[in-house]
Amino acid sequence: MKDWFLNLKIAQKIFCLSLVFLVLLMFMALIEIFFASTKILIIIVYALAVIVSLSSGILIGNTVSKPIHNVVKNLEDMSEGNFKIKTLKTDATDEPGILLGTLNRTLETLREFIINVKKSADNVYETAREIDITSEHTAEGAHQVAISINQMAIGTQEQAVSATKILEHITEMDNTVESISNSLNDTVKLSEKTNTMAVEGQTNSENAVEKIKQIKGTFSHVSRNINELGQFSSEIGLIVEIIKNISSQTSLLALNAAIEAARAGEHGRGFAVVADEVKKLAEESGKATEKINEMIRLIQEKTSQTVHTMEKTVNEVADGVVIIEKTGNSLREILNFAHTTNENIEKISHEVKELVVSSSEVLKMAENISSITEESAASSEEISSIVEEQTAGAQEINASVQDLTNIVKELKAQLEKFQV
Repeated sequence: MKDWFLNLKIAQKIFCLSLVFLVLLMFMALIEIFFASTKILIIIVYALAVIVSLSSGILIGNTVSKPIHNVVKNLEDMSEGNFKIKTLKTDATDEPGILLGTLNRTLETLREFIINVKKSADNVYETAREIDITSEHTAEGAHQVAISINQMAIGTQEQAVSATKILEHITEMDNTVESISNSLNDTVKLSEKTNTMAVEGQTNSENAVEKIKQIKGTFSHVSRNINELGQFSSEIGLIVEIIKNISSQTSLLALNAAIEAARAGEHGRGFAVVADEVKKLAEESGKATEKINEMIRLIQEKTSQTVHTMEKTVNEVADGVVIIEKTGNSLREILNFAHTTNENIEKISHEVKELVVSSSEVLKMAENISSITEESAASSEEISSIVEEQTAGAQEINASVQDLTNIVKELKAQLEKFQV
């Protein structure tokens, strides 16, 4: 570039000198035509022509070469990266002036361009650095998200398995609740039957109390009658004792009569027969009274035993009355308890029916949750795959941003060579 401008400068000077020389020759030719007779004048004119040509050449050379020299110097500075040079002012409208103005505009344009490029490079560098940091964080975050989503996918799969197990348990619970409902229905029926039986038992207990009281009264009456019978037996014993005494006396009288009949001889034989019969009758009466006495003794013993047994039975009946009354009270309490239990069972049955309905709804919800969980597990796997792809993309972006950062660094290093 420097040699080219130097050659241009020399060519311009030669061109200007040649032009001046040609003008002088033409002028001299004209003078020679008009003043051919005067050689001195020719010499003077020739000398003046030479002086004018030299002056004109020097003037034209300076006028043309100085702007070109300045342009060359500025271009040399610009080629070395120095754009701090001042613009060259000129008002000329010729080619050197136009060239100088064009150079000034080019210098300003390049200076603004380099300044803008530096600013843009700084901005791009800062942006690239921030993007680099952000992309690193994004890559790390995407990696963490991928890990989290992978864990979430595993957790979702476990939740799906748990949801399936929960669904199975809820199904079993639903069956159990339905079985409980059926059992409660049977229990309600049994409770109603128990209530009816308790009412019947209470009625029977009250009737038994009345019957036992009647039996107690009957036993008391029988005991009194047996006591009276014992008293009658005692009185009969006294009468039998009297008869026994009479029989003994009769036997004694019969003996005396036999003795007297024996004394009387033939006249007392009939009386002896009568006495003998009386004796036999007295002996039979004695034997009969002994048997009666023995029977009365046995009757008195049996009566005494019976009275003792009856008294014991009456006491036992009285105890039985107390026990049956207690049983009646217990049956009344059982009846009240059964009534309360029946009401509670009916409430529980109603609640269990509602629980059956709720259990059916829960079963449907569990089925929906299980389905949703399975879909979520599939979606989590898809999301995990997508996030892994995004993580790989983020890593590629991070690598690209790092390359861009290096390029911008190199660009800044190149731009630092330009002084603006």
